[in-house]
Amino acid sequence: MNRARSFAIRCSRFLLLVGATALVAGLAPGAAQAVEVTQTVWGFDGQIVMQRFNLFSVLVDNPSANPFEGTVRLKKLVANKQVDAVIVETVYLAPYSSRWVQFYPYIKSDWETFEVSWGSGSSGTSSASERRNAGSFTPPSFRSGKPAAVLLDDPDALPQGGGTIKRLPDNLFPPHSTATDCLAAVVFDHVPRWDTARQRSFLEWLKRGGRVYLLQSPDAKPLDFNGDLQILNTAGDELHIGSGFVYRLERTRKQLDAPFVESVIAGKWKSKSDPTAEVTVVEPPVSLDAEAMNQNPAVGYQFTNFKWEVEATILAQLKRMSDPDHSWALFFFLGLVYLGMLCPGCYAVGQKYAGDYRKTFGFLLATVVVFSVIFLFIGRRGYNEVTVVHSLAVARQQPGGNLDVTQWSNAFVVSGGDYNLAHAGTGRIYSTCQDQEAVRGEIRNGADAHLFADIPPFSSRPFSHRALVPGKPLDVEVEEWTTRQDQSPVTITARDISQAVASRPERALATFKLRKGKNFPTPATEKRVDSANHDLPAEPCLYVLYGRSLYRLKENGERLELGTSLGSLGSLLQTDKFTEFGFSYDPWSSMQFGTRKWRDSSRDEMFSGMFYVLLTRSLELVDQQEVEQFTLPPDRARLLVYAPLPESLFVIDPRFNRQSGYVLYCLDVFEPEKR
Repeated sequence: MNRARSFAIRCSRFLLLVGATALVAGLAPGAAQAVEVTQTVWGFDGQIVMQRFNLFSVLVDNPSANPFEGTVRLKKLVANKQVDAVIVETVYLAPYSSRWVQFYPYIKSDWETFEVSWGSGSSGTSSASERRNAGSFTPPSFRSGKPAAVLLDDPDALPQGGGTIKRLPDNLFPPHSTATDCLAAVVFDHVPRWDTARQRSFLEWLKRGGRVYLLQSPDAKPLDFNGDLQILNTAGDELHIGSGFVYRLERTRKQLDAPFVESVIAGKWKSKSDPTAEVTVVEPPVSLDAEAMNQNPAVGYQFTNFKWEVEATILAQLKRMSDPDHSWALFFFLGLVYLGMLCPGCYAVGQKYAGDYRKTFGFLLATVVVFSVIFLFIGRRGYNEVTVVHSLAVARQQPGGNLDVTQWSNAFVVSGGDYNLAHAGTGRIYSTCQDQEAVRGEIRNGADAHLFADIPPFSSRPFSHRALVPGKPLDVEVEEWTTRQDQSPVTITARDISQAVASRPERALATFKLRKGKNFPTPATEKRVDSANHDLPAEPCLYVLYGRSLYRLKENGERLELGTSLGSLGSLLQTDKFTEFGFSYDPWSSMQFGTRKWRDSSRDEMFSGMFYVLLTRSLELVDQQEVEQFTLPPDRARLLVYAPLPESLFVIDPRFNRQSGYVLYCLDVFEPEKR
């Protein structure tokens, strides 16, 4: 009996020990389940826009009783191989919690795929818990489209109708306006519960040129915004905020019919305050500009839908600027001398020494060695090369002084190593914009946003970034503004309005005069030559775009006055020439005999030749058809200033003590009200 009782006691103790061990193991940090990705959303409407920084939202869930603190990474793949740099986000998840993590990848082509991973399974510096919690997830493939028009949804409300318009939970609106390049229009029927960062991001997007449609709430009452969004509380049907539009509608979500949704998506809806709103206008078929077809007949045929590669064009040109500054005339001269020494030089030596092969082959060997050393010396890497950054940028003026910057840079280094490529400003987003090679490094967003990359010696790292850079306002004052239509108005009746709209002439400026503010930048100057290749006086790179026409501006003291017309956009912008391998400025065009030396194009000439490329990019035009269809709203003109890159847009790294570039400043100037 005692033995049986003793055995039972030992068994009970063993079971208690096993249970306690299991309980401790269950509570141990390393035993927690890995985090999970439960949902992903591409873009604002489930689609992405090619050759743009896109929004990608990932819902990360922690189903365990232990917190998770680690990194979530987005890796770009082509043919199952990593390309570009990995985008890294630091994440903390409390037990049994979830949160949305947002990435801003640049998508260049439709053969790219992505992988979301977490933890640091291959990192030697990661903790044991992080390595055990490592995992990966492959999101669904994306679909490409145009910039989105969405209806904001309250994620905590019951699902409601909304017609055929795509919907976006308002908590997925990005906190950085630099991530909204793929958003065209937003429809509200409730006041979103946004934090200050998202309110500011939304208003910055609106001021840049967004469109907002304010519906009534579900109980048919006007929306009443608070905080920074109070500016939307307009009593009228239409409000301009910066370059954006706000329309207030007397309809609810349930009244969003198909015609309204289609007009919002197309950007052609007009409010009741517009006098042409009650007139149904059938737009004429788009025809290519006659002047453009005369200059380049191919524009009207195979290049109509040619999609040009924006970043590839700009970054390839910036990379060429870092090539060694060789004297090609010296190369060609020495090459001719070298050929002459080989033949008939060797033949002459053989004849002189009666065919003595030792002297003939000795002369040949000496010639090869001497000229090899000469070519090695004048063509070596490091010949007039320094660590330098060349940049091009488009800067849209925001009300209040901030510059909304899209910038492309090429960092060339003589000494290899790890470089932290960062800039001033907020909302910074980085990418190397390529789909061919893996980049050793990482991209981080947020307050410490940067591109960290390993750059080998005598090599380049091209990259692009978006940022909001604080600066002094580029202010101007309109003194005079008249159009040819104002001077010779056309009188029509309602009967022939459709014919008049179809055949009306393009709006054109007759007079245009601005007074410069104290912070107006100093423009670059453009060298010009006539048909006989003679130098003409240089002109400042000052332009104004009105409707579909581009004009030069003349400086007259503190004033800018209308100069000559350069023509329509269709005749100036030819996207078929904007490619990675060639574009509208041909660097070989300056290599010619006669009055000019045979030489490489200077940096300033190469920068000057990129003006039309940057102009096309600033207008977000991707093919010739969009060039022909584009026109500015009739209430504004766009001031364009092409100027040297300011230090506020330089890379922040003391090792890059030489930086140069140009920036295209864009400022919308509004027509004063008629008195």
